[in-house]
Amino acid sequence: MGEVFLHEVPYHVHRTIGALQVVSWVVIAAGGAALVLSWGRIFAWLREDETLPPVRLVKSGQDDGGWFAELRNVAPGSAWRAEMPDGRLVEPAVTRSGRSTWLRLGHERPIKLVAQTGEELAVPSESG
Repeated sequence: MGEVFLHEVPYHVHRTIGALQVVSWVVIAAGGAALVLSWGRIFAWLREDETLPPVRLVKSGQDDGGWFAELRNVAPGSAWRAEMPDGRLVEPAVTRSGRSTWLRLGHERPIKLVAQTGEELAVPSESG
């Protein structure tokens, strides 16, 4: 009973192609839905370097723990050093919290902060 006669072949081919078309359209629709759901993240990833504003010094001063500085828009993984008035470069303790990067030193106020990329931020003489 499982025989296929030659005149039935076009019918079986047509039925098989119809099923494959339905499956392919379902796969295409699922891929399109996944792309639409994630396209904002994809564009943000592609434009990541362009959208990062320049680094800025938001606040600096001294408290019970010593001298501190709050930086914004610091690229992840970048290292900073503090240049002291006598010319020494000191590695601060770095803490990241949300949008801010906090630098902690001893009780000396540096004259500027220097990034590993060569970017420099002058530290104002007053707390701010």
